[in-house]
Amino acid sequence: MIMDIQVASVAVPGVIPPEENRIDGPDVASVYIPGPAGIAVLRAASRAESAAAAAVEAAIEARNARHLHYLGGIIHVAHRGYASHSIENTMTAFSKAIQYRADALELDVQISSDGVPVVIHDLTVDYSTTSTGNVKDFTAAELRAMTRDARYGAIYEKSYIPTFAEVITLAKNHQIQIWPEVKGYRTTDDIALMVQAVIDAGYEHMTKFQSFNFTDLPIVRALSSSVALGHTNGATDFRTYADDLLALGGECWIITSILKAYAHPEYVRELQDRGIKVGVYTAYLSYDVAKAEKTGVDAIICDRNLRGYR
Repeated sequence: MIMDIQVASVAVPGVIPPEENRIDGPDVASVYIPGPAGIAVLRAASRAESAAAAAVEAAIEARNARHLHYLGGIIHVAHRGYASHSIENTMTAFSKAIQYRADALELDVQISSDGVPVVIHDLTVDYSTTSTGNVKDFTAAELRAMTRDARYGAIYEKSYIPTFAEVITLAKNHQIQIWPEVKGYRTTDDIALMVQAVIDAGYEHMTKFQSFNFTDLPIVRALSSSVALGHTNGATDFRTYADDLLALGGECWIITSILKAYAHPEYVRELQDRGIKVGVYTAYLSYDVAKAEKTGVDAIICDRNLRGYR
């Protein structure tokens, strides 16, 4: 800090000033003010510097407070990667989400006919590719080779259906949480393939498995005590299964719709008081994000306003 000090008296030529009366530093010229006046100036300078430092600190805290208020202190989760900016559940979408500083990646996991966890939302390939048929009836290689519908445009023509392992690797490289939803499988034994992919990558502590089917979650917990669990609950009273969820142990979530959380903020607070975190889906517009932030939830799955902490 540069201190410009005006003084009325100066050092007497040939007199070496006492150390305590010097004002030295990289940003000020060395001057000598004899006697008590020098001490007074030093003290005034010290007070001014302390006040300036306090003002800077206060400004930083105020900025952070505004930033946290803007965020609502809420985790912003990229819906199917960042579906509003790219084709959902593709490596391009997940990379975009990371670029836009999402706090976590939400994705949908299914199992191919040859037992490989792959990332795609619908149970068929009809919507997202030019092919038709059930996801579980194709091998991972066949799914990867499928082309995109022309409506996506030439830029995304080569966007492929990725494996779950690929998404985990990308997330791990950037140390971002993943929220895989158990979407489709041949039998419940396939859930073990999804969980094992996370275990093999050493990424359990950064993973939250979620499902609309509560019966999937005890299977996940039996395979890993470290992953978080989330029940996606569309019921008006989304507190159902709260006791069962807590009984599974570990970090647990209930994910409900924005409208239901907005209508019943008392349910949100009750669950949080019991140690269950609450998330909401899906904020497609900036207005939805703003509305969701008013509910007091812990996380928003969104397609817009990915203003995370990362």
